[in-house]
Amino acid sequence: MLKKKDFAGLRVYWYEEPFFSNAKKKIVESVSSKSIKLFQSNGPAEVIDGVLSALKVESDNQKLISRCNWVVNSNLDQLLRKWDPKDLEIPVLLGPNIEFERFLPEIQITKKKYILVPSLWVVPIVQSRLNISADLIKVWASGVDTQYWKSRNKNRKNVLVYRKYDESDDIVTVCNYLRGRNIPYKVFEYGKYRQKAFKRYLDSSIAGIWLAGSESQGMALLQAWSMDVPTLVRRKNTFVDKSTSSTFPCSSAPYLTSEAGQFSESESLTEKDLGIFFDSLDRFQPRIYATENFTLNKRMRDIYELVMEFSS
Repeated sequence: MLKKKDFAGLRVYWYEEPFFSNAKKKIVESVSSKSIKLFQSNGPAEVIDGVLSALKVESDNQKLISRCNWVVNSNLDQLLRKWDPKDLEIPVLLGPNIEFERFLPEIQITKKKYILVPSLWVVPIVQSRLNISADLIKVWASGVDTQYWKSRNKNRKNVLVYRKYDESDDIVTVCNYLRGRNIPYKVFEYGKYRQKAFKRYLDSSIAGIWLAGSESQGMALLQAWSMDVPTLVRRKNTFVDKSTSSTFPCSSAPYLTSEAGQFSESESLTEKDLGIFFDSLDRFQPRIYATENFTLNKRMRDIYELVMEFSS
């Protein structure tokens, strides 16, 4: 049983990279009735919803959200202004994100801290930027509401094509392949679709094809897997960190396994990749994989274990 004292003196700061303008409203609506101090900038709504939902899930009859102090802020500047030097004696849990440079002075002088990142490949990048021990960097992936992201359509025939900052010609290869086999499809561009439309099309899809770059987690992929949609993901092997001009190994789907889909053989998607993938659809079980690893309860238990370790 988790005791209240396990959280004594712990403050949790959450920061997400700005993108969707409606995210701040979602945060405020989610937490306004609580006694919360949450540092969170406008970020992708899916990530924010996943994080806040996970923090509200009961585990062993306890709630993390009732054991920590949070503050809602609209941007990083406000966070830095409100990070009082007196608080530097208090343990800090900061993340998950990889843009920590502006926190550097506070991070360096804070005695007890953990940096949260969403996947393993991000660890050396954050370590190089902050010049801190890898032991202070913990991996914690956000979960997905597997009850909301649940398929109810037995008659599927479509293919969802997902693009994120993609300027390659691979989209031509994909569309020609699907048209040549009379497979109906629809292209969804990152940041340009509504969640309900995305979910509705997933519910009619037998598969998804992902054309993106590096992903620190891949929330849209988790949503697809939870809807029992296997994915073919174009491989991405290297990440150039503009902050340090260094190159690191990376992934375009850090949580993709053979249960949920497959990677392309190279960093370009070919007809061979597509053929192998579509011939293998019957062997994938993405819904089972998602419910075993990325439910809100599972993610909540993981954050509990981290906080217990942090507070000991």
